[in-house]
Amino acid sequence: MKASFNSKTERLFAETLGKRYSGFLENEVFTAEHERHDDHVRLTLRLDRLDASHRWVWQALHETEEPEKQNDSLFLLVDFLDAYLSEFFASNRSLRPQARFVAHEFRDVDICLRGRRRDLAAEHEAAEWLGEATETDFPDDP
Repeated sequence: MKASFNSKTERLFAETLGKRYSGFLENEVFTAEHERHDDHVRLTLRLDRLDASHRWVWQALHETEEPEKQNDSLFLLVDFLDAYLSEFFASNRSLRPQARFVAHEFRDVDICLRGRRRDLAAEHEAAEWLGEATETDFPDDP
């Protein structure tokens, strides 16, 4: 029986990344969450400052229309994001994701990635000043 990808898997993935990259973290913690859709799966990874001032956020997406393959696709996204983070930290965080999904070839399949760095403290201050809600990590999501 194949392993199922669930909230426990998300937590274990985030904890493993925290241990693996602990030497690169600056009072930061990883969190992860996944989504299943009819035609794709998506894995969101956040790296938040403990003081809630800044956030790096990435989303990896793999298209699959076969429900029985969604778990495999999510575990593929785990491996992809781990490989991406290895390059990200090796570049001293200069590797910047695009704000829109861009395809990357990984293990002979296309995985789409997008991401951004957020200054949460400034965003909260601006939203408060303007009387607006703080935007989401990816405002163009429905």
